[in-house]
Amino acid sequence: MIKRKVATIVFYDDNSFIIQDRREISKWGEDYGFFGGAIEQNETPEQAITREIKEELNLEIKDFQLFKSDVKFTKELHGNVERNVFISKMPNQSDLHVTEGNIKLIPRENISPLKMVDGDLDLLREINNYLNKS
Repeated sequence: MIKRKVATIVFYDDNSFIIQDRREISKWGEDYGFFGGAIEQNETPEQAITREIKEELNLEIKDFQLFKSDVKFTKELHGNVERNVFISKMPNQSDLHVTEGNIKLIPRENISPLKMVDGDLDLLREINNYLNKS
């Protein structure tokens, strides 16, 4: 049974990722996470990520792609989460106006020590491997 459906995004360039610093707003003890959130009823993942990024970063995104959709059991929710993960080239950081958490610029070669919710660090590694091969 799916407990939650989410749409998240990872912004990248050749050297870095932008992720969300969640230390001040953490719900499950994580330090870092992805921007995005719950998919509302009758909303597509693409509509959800567009809305969430407008809400969280005051940014209108148009150029993004689906990296992966999967269902993952998360210990934090004690159930399955449908994850729709998008990737996008990094926007100009001066265009970002964070309303939830903070922005964290992470070097792509140094993601291993990040404290994230169950499965997110593995997902970030998977995205990094994909980008390295592209």
